[in-house]
Amino acid sequence: MQEGDIELAIMGRPPEGWATRAEPFAMHPHVLVTSIDHRFTRMDVVPASALSDEGFIVREPRSGTRAAFDEYMRTHQVAPRVVMQMSSNEAIKQAVMAGMGISLLSLHTLGLELDHHLIASPETEGLPIMRRWHVVKSHAKTLSPAAEAFRYFILERGEAFLATQFPA
Repeated sequence: MQEGDIELAIMGRPPEGWATRAEPFAMHPHVLVTSIDHRFTRMDVVPASALSDEGFIVREPRSGTRAAFDEYMRTHQVAPRVVMQMSSNEAIKQAVMAGMGISLLSLHTLGLELDHHLIASPETEGLPIMRRWHVVKSHAKTLSPAAEAFRYFILERGEAFLATQFPA
């Protein structure tokens, strides 16, 4: 986007340090994810203090998901034990499903896995963390008619669409 190759982006956390227009359009919940047979799935509510005993698979520093994770851990005074760091939500989901650790991910990345009971998202104290999705464009670039139409579509219908896909 900064180089001008991308007209429009959907982001959880708009970029800092360069001129963009970021318009929020929907809530963006982050939840705890575990394997389906993890001990947390048998609890009514997982207390934040229980997380200190777990190995976490986390996103890379400076990602929005990592920022949400770090903020949650600071707020709940939990010193997480990080066992892996990955730059892909898909890789993290596979590692969690294999029982290699637990993670905090955007609920919007988990639809297929939750629908097919491949991954669990136990209710957890202080979660979900509610952030916002943004539609972002560079001030330096004029949107094409197609990108502008898509921008309006997202702003008008994005939140309702996500609500139908993730009603909980």
